[in-house]
Amino acid sequence: MFKNEIKVGTVVASGAAMNLEIGFLPDEVEIINETTSITLRWLKSMAAGKGHKEIAAGTQSFVAANGISQYAGEGPDAQLAGTGATTVASATLTGTGTAFNTALRVVDLINVNGEQRKVTAIASATSLTVDGAFEKTVALANIYRQTGRNPGFTLGTDSINTATNVLHYAARRSD
Repeated sequence: MFKNEIKVGTVVASGAAMNLEIGFLPDEVEIINETTSITLRWLKSMAAGKGHKEIAAGTQSFVAANGISQYAGEGPDAQLAGTGATTVASATLTGTGTAFNTALRVVDLINVNGEQRKVTAIASATSLTVDGAFEKTVALANIYRQTGRNPGFTLGTDSINTATNVLHYAARRSD
């Protein structure tokens, strides 16, 4: 049976590589950077991280690294980098060596020292707020993301500059 799926969308990026969850592993991806007028195309036959890049003036190049790759997703119970500290009766989690702003999303479930909470706000790479106060004061606790991630693709930094970029994407899978 032939199955063809297409997913289109728009994201805002700011210079860092990012995983876009679309619910399947794509065979083709096209990114149009509205901010810089760069178009990046990737086909499954290309190696991971590669791509074909076209700049508005018609200049074309082959991207050897930091292009586009398939992203298999992640199961639940992923241990995050760094450690967290909680204070009794506080809903704030303070991290050391963490990247809350890229590893988590608002509504993710996390587990810190056996206490499961929902993330309600992410202030920075090292500070977030959860839906209820912690019951214990703990330092250097491992942090686990209980919410899994769906498959999709990873967009490398080649088509994103350090400013805020508006990216439109189209991803296709055919079986």
